[in-house]
Amino acid sequence: MKCTKIFYPPETYRFGTGGLKIFSAPRQSRYASPFKKLCSLYCHKRNIMIKILCIADAPGPAEMMLPVLSLLKNNAEVLVLAYGKAFEVLASSGAKEIKTVEEAVTEFENFKPDILVDAISSLTTGPYIQNTLIKKASDENVKVVCLQDIWGNHRWKHNEPSLKFSNLVCTLDEFGASLWREDNFKGEVVATGNPAFEKFKDVNVMKEGASTRARLGLSDSDKIIFYVGQGTPRAIEEDKKTFKLLTESLKLITDFPTKLIFRPHPRAEETSYYKEYSDGLNVVDTTKIHFSESLLPVADLVVSIFATNLIHACYLRLPAMSIILPGAGSEITDILRLKDFPPNTMGATVGFYENNPEALKELIRKILTDENFQKSIHTAQEKNFILDSKSAERVAEAILNSPPKL
Repeated sequence: MKCTKIFYPPETYRFGTGGLKIFSAPRQSRYASPFKKLCSLYCHKRNIMIKILCIADAPGPAEMMLPVLSLLKNNAEVLVLAYGKAFEVLASSGAKEIKTVEEAVTEFENFKPDILVDAISSLTTGPYIQNTLIKKASDENVKVVCLQDIWGNHRWKHNEPSLKFSNLVCTLDEFGASLWREDNFKGEVVATGNPAFEKFKDVNVMKEGASTRARLGLSDSDKIIFYVGQGTPRAIEEDKKTFKLLTESLKLITDFPTKLIFRPHPRAEETSYYKEYSDGLNVVDTTKIHFSESLLPVADLVVSIFATNLIHACYLRLPAMSIILPGAGSEITDILRLKDFPPNTMGATVGFYENNPEALKELIRKILTDENFQKSIHTAQEKNFILDSKSAERVAEAILNSPPKL
């Protein structure tokens, strides 16, 4: 039965009211048990728990959602829908796999949610199932909450419904929130952090790196360059151009050995060019290791265009490079209306912007051999990429403290 009135306990405090705020330790300390006191949301007189429908269609955004679900389920009736590779991420949470818009609409109508939580889409070719649910939720006065896993992806054309109809957004940080404000977003934005990144807080990079190197037959002295592909159907040409430049540069390094690891994007439809361009280089076979994240501690340098793995590298305090070439990476930043990949501007990753193999060779050499340069990157990462193990709580609090539209 549809809720008609919501009861909030006297202890409830709504964070973020009136503008962007990050949940601070003093405010969290107001509650002896934040979720037991804070989130007892029931329909008045009927004692029916509030209903939250969560939907994701891509693995990256689904990973942001996953750690939040158990907290929501402690305090609400939750239905999780997942499309495509998002289901692989969310299956352990009891998610229901959907394959069509019609299935999703049926689930929505049968469940009758009070809140729709949308993990913003990073698909390149659709079907963008949650856009139908976002519009339907808005039409039926159901509150829409958007979880954003990386800066600016609400600016992709297919994510316009998130910008237009969301009532609340949980995003990475203050910078991410400012981008929504720049776009005249009328709802509430909360800088919660991305709960998917919290798993990197306790990774022992030296230990994990040594173990994985041994598994791959690599020595401690091997200089490992790890290229994270972004060759989705939308960015195939950009990825080709970037990877080709990297391999040309590595072939110019002759005074000390480098080894290359490359991983195509999970949604890549064409991958033959990786083998073609890397011919003649010492390429490490990593087929026995399934997840790209597991390979990060091995790397002396992580390279990509605008990949989430570059953010992972920042949290792991690994040197990383974002290559933003004219007609390649710049195509992405232009669409997102960003001047650069944000960590480049912080000094937490190193940006490279010209199609010049010799210049890139020298920059790679500097990153691999200049200890002072390495320290400056590490310092910027420590300053700008901080984990406190509370981002999942902040996201759940933002959702549960933001009352449904009545």
